Amino acid sequence: MKKDFLKGISKENKREFLNKLQSGQFELLPPYEPQPTLTFDLQSDGLYLCKEDGRKLSISEIEVLKGYRLNIELVSTRLQVVGKEPPDTIIKQPYTQEEYLNSLLKNKSAMTLTFDETDGQFKTDTDNYSFNQLIIINRESPEIEFYMDKKTNEKYLECLENWC
Repeated sequence: MKKDFLKGISKENKREFLNKLQSGQFELLPPYEPQPTLTFDLQSDGLYLCKEDGRKLSISEIEVLKGYRLNIELVSTRLQVVGKEPPDTIIKQPYTQEEYLNSLLKNKSAMTLTFDETDGQFKTDTDNYSFNQLIIINRESPEIEFYMDKKTNEKYLECLENWC
């Protein structure tokens, strides 16, 4: 990693990172190189062309790029808005210098959440949850984090829209 990047992170953020790590509540994830903003445009073959480096990637390959905190999807049709067609452009926003260190930490209490279509339940390795139970957990125990794949995230958002 470039030392210049770490010099740009405030001492306060570095201390906070070390305190979290020393607390024993977090695991250190493998470090990665800080990333630039990337813009991908949809091509006629269904792949996305990166404006910055010329790579051609599928949407699933773009989704798993490490070091990014946000995807901005630019759409121009209703079908794209509802997710039936891929977006015209995907912009990947990297973690800022202040967010980079925290992106290297994983809360030990974090659980991987999946959605089981057969019984309509959200599941971790050990438990099953209804959507209402997840809402209660989020409200009463904000320190618990759930990691979701794209399919589970979409189902969670759908349930959230119906709940509101």
